[in-house]
This record gives sequence, C-alpha cells and structure tokens, in this order.
Amino acid sequence: MAFHKEANIELGLFTSLDALVDSRRATGIRYLFCAVLAPWLLGCEDAGSVGVGGTCAASTECSTSLCVQGSCVDPSADEDSDGLINGFEYNLGSDAGLKDSDDDQILDPDELGPGLELIDTDRDGKPDIVESAVADVDGDCITDQYDAHDDNPDTDKSPMIAAVCPEFGICGEQRDKLRAACPNGGAAVCILDDVVGFANPEVCDGRDDNCDGRVDEDFPGGCSVARTSFIAPGSGGKTVATSRFRATLAMGQPALKQTGTSKFRAVIGGNPALAPQSRSVTGSP
Repeated sequence: MAFHKEANIELGLFTSLDALVDSRRATGIRYLFCAVLAPWLLGCEDAGSVGVGGTCAASTECSTSLCVQGSCVDPSADEDSDGLINGFEYNLGSDAGLKDSDDDQILDPDELGPGLELIDTDRDGKPDIVESAVADVDGDCITDQYDAHDDNPDTDKSPMIAAVCPEFGICGEQRDKLRAACPNGGAAVCILDDVVGFANPEVCDGRDDNCDGRVDEDFPGGCSVARTSFIAPGSGGKTVATSRFRATLAMGQPALKQTGTSKFRAVIGGNPALAPQSRSVTGSP
C-alpha cells in the first residue's frame, strides 16, 4: 500500500493517546452530522453519497470520506480490530483493513513509537508500518525496513545487526564487536566470533554469556566459577586476562590481588623452572 504523503502533515494531530481519543470523538461527531443529520452543513458538502458498508473506489465517494479495501467505513471505527481507528490509520498511511499492513508478522501498533508516532528505521522516507522487515526488494540480504536503498544492492550488511543480533548481556555491552553476514546467499545471521567471552551454553559467572537475556540459567542450584591461568617465565608478577576476570599474579608471594565481579578460583600453574608446584587461591573480587 502506498504511503500517504499528507499523513506527515495530519499526523501532528495524533501524536498521543489523548489526541487519539479526541480524534475519535471529533470524527464521530462529524460523521453523525454529515452522514446522518445534516449533510448540507458547511464542511459536509465535499462528502460522497455512499454510506458505511457501500462499495467505493475512492474515499471521495463515501459519506464518511474514507474508503478501505473497496468499502466505505466509519473513520472512528476500527475495521481490523488492531487498536488503531480507521481514520488514524489513514493518516499514518497504513491499511485500516489489515492488522499487519506490510505483512512482515509485526502488528501495526507494534511498529509505532511510544506516542503512536511513525518510525522510519532506515530513514528512507518510508515508515516501518508500511515497509516490510522481511521483504528484500533488491535481493542484497538487507530487508527493506533496514535498507536505505531498496532498489540498489549494498555490500555493507551492518544495517542488519539491529535486526538479527541479540542486544542482551555481553552482546549488548559489545555492540561494536557484532557483525552481520549472509552465508551462501541466504538470510542474514549474526556473527558473534569477536564478542569477548561469548559462551553457549552459558557458563556460571554471574553474567549473561549467551546473550539470551538470562544469567546463569543452566545453573539453578548455584555454582562456583573456575578459571585456570598460566604464568609465563618472568619476574615481578604478570597480569593475566581471562574471559571473566583480570588478576594480577605476583610470583613468589602468597597474596593474589583480584579485581572483577565474579567469585572465582584461580589455579596457578607455574613454569617448572620457576615454581614446580601449583597453588590454589579462592576469593571473591
């Protein structure tokens, strides 16, 4: 369905729930007077003669001034029962006869902002409510809702990161490490190879390692975190980085300085030339 350019002008009247209620009330009053009581009043003369439920080819033919899928409808009603009244959907440019105007499995209300305002993810002038999140007109593996150039294939797949990559846990913390790719010309997938510490299945460390929005879900009974770090030959201590903590280890000293967020057990295996034995230290950073 084509996006109504005039919607940008009219949308200013309907940018909140209160305004939507007011518009429903106002539209209902206008319909009552123009279509039922006094169609000759000023402001009603532009309305057509076909009543609600009648066949129409254009909105100008309808007494309600709104034709949806070949039928005249009441602007204050909700033809598709999606929570958005017909007149409001006309202003948005969405199809008042379909719960999902762009057939991308996302309902129309869910493609609007918190104030019922239009969203245009790729800023191409086509709002998400009428631009599919699954269709790909130019076949470049970037779906239309995320593709600013629907008719020109792009080689940069990064716009699809927002569509296919998780935003929870360490993936949310390391968004700059996420990549999108289209293996074998198929659908876009998220590449997590560069995300430091990603683990699936989850490891027990008090963090969301597999980016599913849950922390240590595979360990309902609790657990202790074990990590092993090896020290290269040298003196004066060495900082050893693991996927979950950073510990400064001082050879020849009983103390272990710990920093981090998880409880862990560091097993230090020394070089035989320096320390033939191993030492175990347990602590909470």
